[in-house]
Amino acid sequence: MAAPKIALGTAQFGLKYGIAGLPRVSKDQVRKILSLAALNDIKVLDTAHQYGNALDILGSLSNVIVKKNFQIVLKIPEIPEKVNLWNIQDIRAQIFSDFARLKLDTIDTLMVHNPECLMRPGCDLVYDMLVNFKYLGLCQKIGVSVYDVGDFRKIISDYGFDVVSFPSNVIDHRFVNRAVDHMSALRIEMHARSVFLQGLLLLSQNEKLPKKVTWEFLRVTRRIALQFKGDMLKACLAFLRQQFPINYGVIGVHSVEQLQEIITTYNNIDSWYNFDSYSINDQKIIDPRRW
Repeated sequence: MAAPKIALGTAQFGLKYGIAGLPRVSKDQVRKILSLAALNDIKVLDTAHQYGNALDILGSLSNVIVKKNFQIVLKIPEIPEKVNLWNIQDIRAQIFSDFARLKLDTIDTLMVHNPECLMRPGCDLVYDMLVNFKYLGLCQKIGVSVYDVGDFRKIISDYGFDVVSFPSNVIDHRFVNRAVDHMSALRIEMHARSVFLQGLLLLSQNEKLPKKVTWEFLRVTRRIALQFKGDMLKACLAFLRQQFPINYGVIGVHSVEQLQEIITTYNNIDSWYNFDSYSINDQKIIDPRRW
């Protein structure tokens, strides 16, 4: 099996994003990033209605770069707690508006951003809406973004999805250990996100960390850094590269130089590493929603 391919996240194009709170990427820098990505066979862009003006920036580059070179994964707008037909009509209208912002008539994957909406009353309406988009040829695949293995198992027992996005990194092995084989058996396309844990894994040990990310995180990441001679970027990418059942690892960058460094590092990894002892199960550390 082939190693996962790199996909490009776009949250940084429209928002301050990540643990460092860096400003969003300029349009000129986005153009350079996408050009470099296209030259290096990076074909998937992961974006969302929730990512500020990322859709508008991609749309402004659509005829120049995006249409010719990339497959778009679009996460749909937030779903209300109580879903009815009126809500679904509003959400459909918003999705079409997002298509217009992207200047695209069709996309590769339409994805539910919040798995909880598929476990609440009215969830069948949400799923039927996604299936209808696929049936009409407006997307090739439908997907769901999940946060823990339990949610994945609940959802996949009731609904069929082509793509599942989940967190996976050098200290978060939950899906690799407990769900990837299940997805492979169902022929689900797998997208691993949080490869750098919103940039936390790349921070210097001396930089300010979230209050809940304390001793265990430092203990484990110091061991990883020791094995990789301080190169945490290489460690993160080596872990991703070894997850052969996973199709894509979604990474975000703030500059074309960062993307070039990631591409060079990823392509030059030629050793096998044992990451088993680096797994952390504490949700307060590995789930950014709890920081």
